[in-house]
Amino acid sequence: MREIVDLVQFWRLEQDEVVIVRPLREASGTLPPQTVAVTRAGSVGGRLPDGFDLRDVLERSAELSARRPVAVLDGRPERGGCTALLLQTASSMPDDWWRVLRAGGDAALITPFPTTAGQAASTVVLGPQGATEGPLTTCSPVVREARHLLASGSHAYRIVEDAGLRYFVEASVEPRRLVILGHDAPARQLAEHARADGALVHHTDDPSYVRCVLSVHNNRRSGLAVMRHAPDRDNIAIAAALRFGTVVTRICTPVGSGAEWAAHLEAVGVRDLATMRFRSFAGTHQEQAAAIWADFALAGARPS
Repeated sequence: MREIVDLVQFWRLEQDEVVIVRPLREASGTLPPQTVAVTRAGSVGGRLPDGFDLRDVLERSAELSARRPVAVLDGRPERGGCTALLLQTASSMPDDWWRVLRAGGDAALITPFPTTAGQAASTVVLGPQGATEGPLTTCSPVVREARHLLASGSHAYRIVEDAGLRYFVEASVEPRRLVILGHDAPARQLAEHARADGALVHHTDDPSYVRCVLSVHNNRRSGLAVMRHAPDRDNIAIAAALRFGTVVTRICTPVGSGAEWAAHLEAVGVRDLATMRFRSFAGTHQEQAAAIWADFALAGARPS
Protein backbone atom coordinates (compact mmCIF):
# COMPACT_ATOMS: atom_id res chain seq x y z
CA MET A 1 0.00 0.00 0.00
CA ARG A 2 3.01 2.28 0.30
CA GLU A 3 2.95 3.06 -3.41
CA ILE A 4 -0.39 4.88 -3.12
CA VAL A 5 0.08 6.70 0.20
CA ASP A 6 0.82 10.10 -1.35
CA LEU A 7 -2.03 9.75 -3.84
CA VAL A 8 -4.51 8.83 -1.11
CA GLN A 9 -3.40 11.79 1.00
CA PHE A 10 -3.82 14.14 -1.96
CA TRP A 11 -7.32 12.88 -2.75
CA ARG A 12 -8.37 13.11 0.90
CA LEU A 13 -7.14 16.72 1.03
CA GLU A 14 -9.38 17.31 -1.97
CA GLN A 15 -12.29 16.12 0.24
CA ASP A 16 -12.92 13.10 -1.96
CA GLU A 17 -13.84 9.77 -0.34
CA VAL A 18 -11.16 7.22 -1.18
CA VAL A 19 -11.67 3.46 -1.27
CA ILE A 20 -8.69 1.11 -1.01
CA VAL A 21 -8.93 -2.07 -3.10
CA ARG A 22 -6.77 -5.06 -2.16
CA PRO A 23 -6.63 -8.50 -3.82
CA LEU A 24 -8.08 -11.11 -1.49
CA ARG A 25 -6.60 -14.60 -1.65
CA GLU A 26 -7.31 -17.52 0.63
CA ALA A 27 -3.69 -18.63 0.74
CA SER A 28 -1.03 -16.76 2.67
CA GLY A 29 1.90 -15.27 0.86
CA THR A 30 3.65 -12.18 -0.39
CA LEU A 31 1.39 -9.27 -1.15
CA PRO A 32 0.64 -8.50 -4.79
CA PRO A 33 2.79 -5.62 -6.06
CA GLN A 34 -0.03 -3.10 -6.38
CA THR A 35 -2.87 -1.91 -4.20
CA VAL A 36 -5.51 0.12 -6.03
CA ALA A 37 -7.20 3.30 -4.84
CA VAL A 38 -10.41 4.67 -6.31
CA THR A 39 -12.59 7.68 -5.56
CA ARG A 40 -16.34 8.06 -5.65
CA ALA A 41 -15.79 10.42 -8.59
CA GLY A 42 -14.22 7.60 -10.59
CA SER A 43 -10.52 8.43 -10.36
CA VAL A 44 -8.25 5.38 -10.20
CA GLY A 45 -4.72 4.87 -8.93
CA GLY A 46 -3.23 1.51 -9.90
CA ARG A 47 -4.43 -1.41 -11.99
CA LEU A 48 -7.12 -3.90 -11.03
CA PRO A 49 -6.31 -7.61 -11.24
CA ASP A 50 -7.52 -9.50 -14.29
CA GLY A 51 -11.12 -10.66 -14.01
CA PHE A 52 -12.46 -7.50 -12.33
CA ASP A 53 -14.31 -4.62 -13.94
CA LEU A 54 -13.76 -1.04 -12.76
CA ARG A 55 -17.50 -0.32 -13.05
CA ASP A 56 -18.26 -3.09 -10.57
CA VAL A 57 -15.65 -1.74 -8.18
CA LEU A 58 -17.01 1.80 -8.36
CA GLU A 59 -20.59 0.59 -7.93
CA ARG A 60 -19.68 -1.44 -4.84
CA SER A 61 -17.52 1.39 -3.48
CA ALA A 62 -20.52 3.73 -3.60
CA GLU A 63 -22.32 1.43 -1.16
CA LEU A 64 -19.67 1.84 1.55
CA SER A 65 -20.32 4.18 4.45
CA ALA A 66 -19.00 5.08 7.89
CA ARG A 67 -21.21 2.35 9.41
CA ARG A 68 -20.25 -0.25 6.81
CA PRO A 69 -16.76 0.63 5.54
CA VAL A 70 -15.67 -2.79 4.29
CA ALA A 71 -17.01 -5.02 1.52
CA VAL A 72 -15.92 -8.03 -0.51
CA LEU A 73 -16.37 -8.05 -4.28
CA ASP A 74 -16.30 -11.46 -5.95
CA GLY A 75 -14.90 -11.63 -9.46
CA ARG A 76 -14.19 -13.88 -12.36
CA PRO A 77 -10.47 -14.37 -11.85
CA GLU A 78 -8.09 -15.62 -14.45
CA ARG A 79 -6.46 -18.93 -13.72
CA GLY A 80 -4.20 -18.51 -10.70
CA GLY A 81 -5.53 -15.02 -9.97
CA CYS A 82 -7.24 -13.68 -6.88
CA THR A 83 -10.83 -14.74 -6.21
CA ALA A 84 -12.13 -11.51 -4.70
CA LEU A 85 -11.32 -7.91 -3.82
CA LEU A 86 -11.40 -6.40 -0.36
CA LEU A 87 -12.80 -2.87 -0.51
CA GLN A 88 -12.37 -0.48 2.41
CA THR A 89 -12.76 3.26 2.87
CA ALA A 90 -9.45 4.97 3.58
CA SER A 91 -11.08 7.01 6.34
CA SER A 92 -11.87 3.81 8.29
CA MET A 93 -8.20 2.90 8.51
CA PRO A 94 -6.50 4.24 11.67
CA ASP A 95 -4.57 7.49 11.24
CA ASP A 96 -1.45 5.80 12.60
CA TRP A 97 -1.46 3.44 9.62
CA TRP A 98 -1.07 6.28 7.15
CA ARG A 99 1.34 8.16 9.40
CA VAL A 100 3.70 5.19 9.73
CA LEU A 101 3.64 4.40 6.00
CA ARG A 102 4.41 8.03 5.13
CA ALA A 103 7.30 8.00 7.60
CA GLY A 104 8.75 4.78 6.18
CA GLY A 105 8.05 2.68 9.26
CA ASP A 106 6.66 -0.82 9.69
CA ALA A 107 3.06 -1.59 10.58
CA ALA A 108 0.34 -4.18 10.09
CA LEU A 109 -3.30 -3.53 9.28
CA ILE A 110 -5.94 -5.97 10.53
CA THR A 111 -9.33 -5.80 8.84
CA PRO A 112 -12.29 -8.06 9.69
CA PHE A 113 -14.45 -9.15 6.76
CA PRO A 114 -17.22 -9.08 6.06
CA THR A 115 -18.17 -6.46 8.64
CA THR A 116 -21.57 -5.86 10.17
CA ALA A 117 -23.18 -2.44 10.40
CA GLY A 118 -21.46 -0.35 13.05
CA GLN A 119 -18.54 -2.74 13.53
CA ALA A 120 -15.15 -1.08 13.96
CA ALA A 121 -13.16 -1.63 10.79
CA SER A 122 -9.44 -1.97 11.40
CA THR A 123 -6.70 -2.30 13.96
CA VAL A 124 -3.15 -1.17 13.25
CA VAL A 125 -0.12 -2.82 14.87
CA LEU A 126 2.87 -0.52 15.10
CA GLY A 127 5.87 -2.79 14.58
CA PRO A 128 6.72 -6.25 15.94
CA GLN A 129 6.80 -4.96 19.55
CA GLY A 130 4.71 -1.82 19.17
CA ALA A 131 1.32 -0.67 20.41
CA THR A 132 -2.02 -1.19 18.71
CA GLU A 133 -4.68 1.29 17.64
CA GLY A 134 -8.18 -0.07 17.14
CA PRO A 135 -10.60 -2.56 18.69
CA LEU A 136 -8.19 -5.51 19.00
CA THR A 137 -5.92 -5.67 22.04
CA THR A 138 -2.32 -6.81 22.25
CA CYS A 139 -3.37 -10.18 23.67
CA SER A 140 -5.48 -11.02 20.61
CA PRO A 141 -4.15 -14.01 18.62
CA VAL A 142 -4.74 -11.98 15.45
CA VAL A 143 -2.46 -9.22 16.77
CA ARG A 144 0.15 -11.82 17.66
CA GLU A 145 -0.01 -13.14 14.11
CA ALA A 146 0.40 -9.62 12.74
CA ARG A 147 3.50 -9.11 14.88
CA HIS A 148 4.89 -12.41 13.64
CA LEU A 149 4.48 -11.26 10.04
CA LEU A 150 6.18 -7.94 10.81
CA ALA A 151 9.07 -9.73 12.47
CA SER A 152 9.59 -11.78 9.28
CA GLY A 153 10.79 -8.58 7.62
CA SER A 154 8.82 -8.61 4.38
CA HIS A 155 5.50 -7.57 2.91
CA ALA A 156 3.08 -10.36 3.66
CA TYR A 157 -0.59 -11.10 4.14
CA ARG A 158 -2.58 -13.75 5.91
CA ILE A 159 -6.23 -14.57 6.52
CA VAL A 160 -6.75 -15.41 10.20
CA GLU A 161 -9.86 -16.77 11.90
CA ASP A 162 -10.61 -16.03 15.54
CA ALA A 163 -13.82 -16.22 17.60
CA GLY A 164 -15.93 -16.87 14.52
CA LEU A 165 -14.57 -13.86 12.57
CA ARG A 166 -12.18 -13.70 9.64
CA TYR A 167 -9.44 -11.10 9.45
CA PHE A 168 -7.26 -9.94 6.59
CA VAL A 169 -3.83 -9.17 8.05
CA GLU A 170 -1.48 -7.09 5.92
CA ALA A 171 2.06 -6.50 7.14
CA SER A 172 3.82 -3.60 5.45
CA VAL A 173 7.58 -3.43 5.95
CA GLU A 174 9.87 -0.75 4.57
CA PRO A 175 11.80 -2.60 1.85
CA ARG A 176 15.52 -2.98 1.63
CA ARG A 177 16.88 -0.33 -0.69
CA LEU A 178 20.21 -0.24 -2.49
CA VAL A 179 21.54 2.86 -4.23
CA ILE A 180 24.22 2.11 -6.83
CA LEU A 181 26.43 4.88 -8.19
CA GLY A 182 28.19 3.81 -11.37
CA HIS A 183 27.32 1.91 -14.55
CA ASP A 184 30.21 -0.48 -15.12
CA ALA A 185 29.82 -4.26 -15.37
CA PRO A 186 30.06 -4.96 -11.58
CA ALA A 187 27.43 -2.29 -10.94
CA ARG A 188 25.02 -3.89 -13.40
CA GLN A 189 25.64 -7.31 -11.88
CA LEU A 190 25.04 -5.90 -8.41
CA ALA A 191 21.71 -4.39 -9.49
CA GLU A 192 20.61 -7.80 -10.81
CA HIS A 193 21.57 -9.55 -7.55
CA ALA A 194 19.72 -7.02 -5.41
CA ARG A 195 16.55 -7.02 -7.51
CA ALA A 196 16.49 -10.82 -7.57
CA ASP A 197 16.55 -10.77 -3.76
CA GLY A 198 13.57 -8.40 -3.56
CA ALA A 199 15.36 -5.10 -2.91
CA LEU A 200 14.40 -1.77 -4.41
CA VAL A 201 17.32 -0.64 -6.56
CA HIS A 202 18.17 2.92 -7.54
CA HIS A 203 20.88 2.61 -10.20
CA THR A 204 22.35 5.81 -11.54
CA ASP A 205 25.51 7.67 -12.49
CA ASP A 206 24.12 11.00 -11.22
CA PRO A 207 25.35 11.92 -7.71
CA SER A 208 22.60 14.53 -7.35
CA TYR A 209 19.95 11.85 -7.71
CA VAL A 210 21.78 9.68 -5.16
CA ARG A 211 21.77 12.52 -2.64
CA CYS A 212 18.05 13.04 -3.25
CA VAL A 213 17.18 9.37 -2.68
CA LEU A 214 19.31 9.01 0.43
CA SER A 215 18.01 12.22 1.97
CA VAL A 216 14.59 10.54 2.07
CA HIS A 217 15.57 6.90 2.62
CA ASN A 218 18.57 7.06 4.94
CA ASN A 219 17.75 4.27 7.36
CA ARG A 220 18.93 0.85 8.49
CA ARG A 221 17.54 -0.82 5.35
CA SER A 222 19.24 1.51 2.90
CA GLY A 223 22.76 1.12 1.59
CA LEU A 224 25.03 2.77 -0.93
CA ALA A 225 27.37 0.96 -3.31
CA VAL A 226 29.85 3.38 -4.88
CA MET A 227 31.16 1.59 -7.95
CA ARG A 228 33.83 4.16 -8.75
CA HIS A 229 37.50 3.85 -8.04
CA ALA A 230 38.18 7.47 -7.07
CA PRO A 231 36.29 9.36 -4.36
CA ASP A 232 35.69 12.56 -6.27
CA ARG A 233 33.96 15.63 -4.89
CA ASP A 234 30.44 14.39 -5.70
CA ASN A 235 31.04 11.10 -3.93
CA ILE A 236 32.35 12.89 -0.87
CA ALA A 237 29.21 15.01 -0.73
CA ILE A 238 27.08 11.88 -0.79
CA ALA A 239 29.05 10.27 2.00
CA ALA A 240 28.92 13.48 4.04
CA ALA A 241 25.13 13.44 3.82
CA LEU A 242 25.03 9.81 4.91
CA ARG A 243 26.79 10.48 8.21
CA PHE A 244 23.60 11.99 9.59
CA GLY A 245 21.92 8.56 9.49
CA THR A 246 20.98 6.87 12.73
CA VAL A 247 22.81 3.61 12.05
CA VAL A 248 25.87 2.30 10.29
CA THR A 249 25.78 3.02 6.58
CA ARG A 250 27.48 0.52 4.35
CA ILE A 251 29.60 1.92 1.54
CA CYS A 252 30.92 -0.82 -0.70
CA THR A 253 33.76 0.29 -2.96
CA PRO A 254 35.98 -1.25 -5.65
CA VAL A 255 39.25 -2.84 -4.65
CA GLY A 256 41.76 -0.56 -2.98
CA SER A 257 39.62 2.56 -2.63
CA GLY A 258 38.31 2.14 0.92
CA ALA A 259 41.33 3.74 2.58
CA GLU A 260 41.38 6.47 -0.05
CA TRP A 261 37.74 7.23 0.74
CA ALA A 262 38.48 7.52 4.46
CA ALA A 263 41.39 9.89 3.82
CA HIS A 264 39.34 12.13 1.54
CA LEU A 265 36.44 12.25 3.98
CA GLU A 266 38.70 13.31 6.84
CA ALA A 267 40.23 15.96 4.57
CA VAL A 268 36.82 17.59 4.08
CA GLY A 269 35.91 17.44 7.76
CA VAL A 270 33.89 14.24 7.88
CA ARG A 271 35.44 12.69 10.98
CA ASP A 272 32.52 10.63 12.27
CA LEU A 273 33.72 7.60 10.37
CA ALA A 274 32.29 5.26 12.99
CA THR A 275 28.92 5.70 11.29
CA MET A 276 30.31 4.39 8.03
CA ARG A 277 31.58 1.05 6.88
CA PHE A 278 34.00 0.59 4.01
CA ARG A 279 34.57 -2.72 2.25
CA SER A 280 36.52 -3.60 -0.86
CA PHE A 281 36.06 -6.72 -2.96
CA ALA A 282 38.15 -8.62 -5.48
CA GLY A 283 37.31 -11.29 -8.04
CA THR A 284 35.36 -11.38 -11.28
CA HIS A 285 32.59 -8.87 -11.87
CA GLN A 286 29.97 -11.43 -10.93
CA GLU A 287 31.88 -12.48 -7.82
CA GLN A 288 32.30 -8.86 -6.73
CA ALA A 289 28.59 -8.20 -7.20
CA ALA A 290 27.55 -11.30 -5.26
CA ALA A 291 29.96 -10.49 -2.41
CA ILE A 292 28.87 -6.85 -2.18
CA TRP A 293 25.20 -7.75 -2.05
CA ALA A 294 25.76 -10.49 0.53
CA ASP A 295 27.76 -8.06 2.66
CA PHE A 296 25.06 -5.41 2.42
CA ALA A 297 22.22 -7.80 3.17
CA LEU A 298 23.92 -9.43 6.15
CA ALA A 299 25.35 -6.28 7.71
CA GLY A 300 22.11 -4.87 8.99
CA ALA A 301 20.07 -3.97 5.92
CA ARG A 302 17.60 -6.67 6.83
CA PRO A 303 15.18 -5.88 9.65
CA SER A 304 16.49 -6.66 13.10
